[in-house]
Amino acid sequence: MRNLTHLALTLFISTVALAQDTDPVRRPLAAAIRDHTAIIANARFVISHELDARIKTLPATTPPDVGQRLVAEKKAFDSTGALPAWLAVLPPVKGYPETMAEADARLDAAYKNAEAAYVRALRADLAQTVRAERQQIRIPSVTIATLAARPAAPPTPPPATVAPKVPGEFVDLLPLVNVERDSKNGRWERTPGGLKSDRGDGSGIRIQYAPPEEYDFLVEFTRDRGNDTLGQICWAYGHSFRWSVGAWDNTIAGIDDLEGRQAIDNRTKVKMGIENGVRYQSVVKVRKNQISCYLDGRLITTLETDYSDLSYKAWQDAPGILGIEIWRANFTVHKMTLTEITGKGSKVKASSRKLIRGSALRPSSEPSRAPDSAP
Repeated sequence: MRNLTHLALTLFISTVALAQDTDPVRRPLAAAIRDHTAIIANARFVISHELDARIKTLPATTPPDVGQRLVAEKKAFDSTGALPAWLAVLPPVKGYPETMAEADARLDAAYKNAEAAYVRALRADLAQTVRAERQQIRIPSVTIATLAARPAAPPTPPPATVAPKVPGEFVDLLPLVNVERDSKNGRWERTPGGLKSDRGDGSGIRIQYAPPEEYDFLVEFTRDRGNDTLGQICWAYGHSFRWSVGAWDNTIAGIDDLEGRQAIDNRTKVKMGIENGVRYQSVVKVRKNQISCYLDGRLITTLETDYSDLSYKAWQDAPGILGIEIWRANFTVHKMTLTEITGKGSKVKASSRKLIRGSALRPSSEPSRAPDSAP
């Protein structure tokens, strides 16, 4: 039976219990029913509000079918209590199954206590009444049980349509890093698991590689401790930008700086966070007129741009190359690769800090390949 029926039955039985509140056995049971009703109603309100917020804050670049699906899922939840599986990992939604289960367990215990009390008082008729009521409202929700059994997953938007990968020459960037030479504003070390960072604000790694015109920049990472940002520093057509996840106290992802505004204050912002101890794969797809950013194969944000509106000023001492930057957290970078799409990239001499003048600065006359494939 559906959750609304569950709630309606509880409200009905609560009304009956109130009429019998003078019974010393019924009194604690009536209080438990009222508490259960309030907890369930409040939990449902919180989830409905969260769905509303997600719908209202969708980026302008969100495909229409994604927005329509969100609206349909909210209507389904309001009428049936069916919670979308992808939403179950987002706070405050993540605790919804546990809240429901705990409330049901407390109410179930109250019914058992009342039934036992009537049995001890030799009131078999009242014990049977309580038992029948308990059986009516003990309605397990398949949706809740299924979600409660699911392991936690990183907070992400609904999946985008996945197209075949675009082939290109593959470059392993991790071996190009010398942590003593390439560390910026902090300490990094090379370990068997990858590059490990300290917790310094603005700590980063310069990658001595000048990217081609169009490329996919992939980083696999784990946030070990802390509650903030990992950013991928990119370079395209004479301008730098940073794609960040877990930014602003783990509340958003987005692109810095767009028209002089940080991600928290520009149209690329998406409300989401990442979890410590989870390995993620982040990919930035740079194309002639568009940037697309993915996390674990899901499109997070896109930006139509000619790159003149982008400039990440915090990385001005290393123009023309790629990089990694972190804030207020410890990270392990397990993997860094680049797939060339248009043009050819090149390794850079570590001693050079001059602007890299090559194919990465000149838009090609060759038509751009659409960055619509997930990594």
